[in-house]
Order: sequence, then C-alpha cells, then structure tokens
Amino acid sequence: MIQQNIPSGKLKYLFSEVQSLPSILNQRYIPSLDGLRAISIILVILSHLPYPVFEKYSIGLYGVNVFFIISGFLITTLLLKEKAVHGKVSLQRFYIRRFLRILPVAYLFILVLIFLNRAFNMHLAAADFLRPFFFVENFGDHSSFTPAGHYWSLSVEEQFYLMFPFILNRSLKLYIITGLIVIGMTPAIVYVYFHWHPASVWLSAPLYVVYHLLGHGISTILIGSLLSVAVAKYPQYFTFKFKFIEATQIALIVLSWIFFRVKLLLPISLTAVCIALVLVTTIADNNSRINRLLNLKGIKYIGTLSFSLYIWQQIFTKQQPWGNAFPFSNSVALNLVFLTIIALCSYHLYEQRFLKLKSRFNRLSSGTSKKDMHIEVSNIREIAIQGA
Repeated sequence: MIQQNIPSGKLKYLFSEVQSLPSILNQRYIPSLDGLRAISIILVILSHLPYPVFEKYSIGLYGVNVFFIISGFLITTLLLKEKAVHGKVSLQRFYIRRFLRILPVAYLFILVLIFLNRAFNMHLAAADFLRPFFFVENFGDHSSFTPAGHYWSLSVEEQFYLMFPFILNRSLKLYIITGLIVIGMTPAIVYVYFHWHPASVWLSAPLYVVYHLLGHGISTILIGSLLSVAVAKYPQYFTFKFKFIEATQIALIVLSWIFFRVKLLLPISLTAVCIALVLVTTIADNNSRINRLLNLKGIKYIGTLSFSLYIWQQIFTKQQPWGNAFPFSNSVALNLVFLTIIALCSYHLYEQRFLKLKSRFNRLSSGTSKKDMHIEVSNIREIAIQGA
C-alpha cells in the first residue's frame, strides 16, 4: 500500500483528500458484513409476521438501521477508492451501477403488485404505485399497512445517492462538514417535527419535507459513511485485537438496543453510532465467536439474498394479497417457503443478469491509476458486489 502524505496539522489532515486506502478497506472480501445483513433481513421479516410481539419492539426498524449503516460504509468506501485512483468519481457510472442494482427488481415488484391488485381486488390507489416508482415512499402515510410501504427505506437510500456523492466528489472536507451538520441537526429536526405543529402551511410543509428527507434515515447512512472516511484516514485506530472483543461487541449491541428502545431526543443517532462501532469490531477482529457465527456459509448466503428478500417479503408476511383464496394461503410457514423460492429465483435468474452488466461500469476495473496506485482489480470487484 502506498503511504499517504500526511499534511502537518491534525485538522488539515482530517479534511485532506484520501490518497490511498489502507489494507483493512482493500480486502478481497470484508468479513461479517453479509452476516450482519442476514441478521438485519431476519429482523425485518420477523417484524412483518402477524405476531404482535415482533411489531411491538420495532425490530424491523432496528434491522433497517443496520442496513443503512452498512450501505453508507460500503458505498463511501467504493467512492473513496475511485476518487483516490482517478482524482474524481464518475457520477455517470455511479448512477448507472445504482440503477442496474436497484431499479430492475424494484420495478419488477411494482409490476407484480399491479397484477396482484387487479387479480385480488386489493383496492390500491394510483399513489400506492407512484410513490415507490419515484422512490418517494418515505413521504407517504404509513399509519396503515401498504404492500409497497417497505420502499420507504429504498427511497431514503436513493435520495442519499442523489445528493451526497456530488458533495464528496467536490470536496471531502465539504462532505465531512455537511455530514456532521446533518447528523447533528437530526435530533432537533425530529424533536421539532413531533412537538411543534404550526398552523401555517408555509411552515408545516417545509418541516414535513425536511423531516422525511433528513430525519428519517439519511443521518444513519451518513454515520456509516463517515465511519468509512474515518477508517480510511486513521486505519491505525481500527486494526486492533484485544482480549475482550466479544464482550465489547455484546455490550455495543445491548447499548444500541437500549438507545433504540428509549424514546429520548437522540435514540436513533446513538443507536446508529453503536451499530457502526459493532461494524468496526467485526472488521478489526475476525476471530471472535460472534464473527465466526456471522461468517457461517448459511448466514452469509442469507446476507447475499438480503436485498431480494427485502423486496419480496412484504407480500408474503403481514398481509398477503391473496388472503384466504387458496388452501393454507395464510399459513406463515408456507408463505415463508414461497418467499424463499421467489427470492432465490429473483436473485439467480433475474438480478444476476443486471449485476454482470453492472460490473462493466466499474471504473476501477477498467482504468489505471493516474497516481500509479496498486489496488487489485479483483478486490474492487469483490467489495463492489458486496456493496451491491
């Protein structure tokens, strides 16, 4: 790995551009991340089953927060790599890759939902299709169950992609400052939204937009994103092994859950920080029992399928469109079996076609470094697939 030229002054170095990435981010495969994804999707699916205990504790939202942290971390790592090698990020290629990973299966689900709406008289309004189609589901009314309601998290991620890569491409300093401001403002935005109800639409409408745009997940993605920046800038603090790693991981998980459940001003931000620290420990030490569990083949495979499972789970869990139309059609076990089959077919027979096409737009695999930096193409591809 080429050593970075560290500018004098700690603050100056913090805001300087990343010149090369440490080995901890240049691994062929970042361990445990698929395992964390697997745990997350299991929590989401459990929360959507018709069992009140899972819904009561909002374990699905907790799982989504883990997804947000991982997504922010991996996407930022890839962007930092490309910028370090080429001097800037090709936003055109970035958006083509995002398009090929997310839109084909996301829009396939909407098409299937249109068919199911007609076949089983679900009485869905046009808005129920338009919000997920344009990835603005996070602005919808979720007081009642909707078959595409889970697109709120995809909408948050898409809105993040539309805004923040531009800032990172322009200046890492500007990106760090903007990220910290948004994270710092989020608790205040949440507090004002739930405790202040202005009568004027000129005040209530902007507040509604700001809350659903910034206070509903983007700050969590940013915490994962800034974690990637921190690891890239200060790898010496993230390559540790110590005796009590497992106890630390368990303590962080417990703390993240406590912060998540306590309805105070900073719950989601503190939860996200704890989850991010868990992510750090899984990267730093791969030999703990928790990490070995996360890296079991079966667990990792569930993590690989997590996006497919997330897209399709909504119609097989809480409220099936077909209701009691068939024998055992409301059986939880049977619907989970069908969900697994659909997710497998979706990933291997449909999504993989676009993933192969997506790799053609990986700039890091087709160009040489203007700074002659030796980053293995295979490593980039592995992590790109993991971050897909």
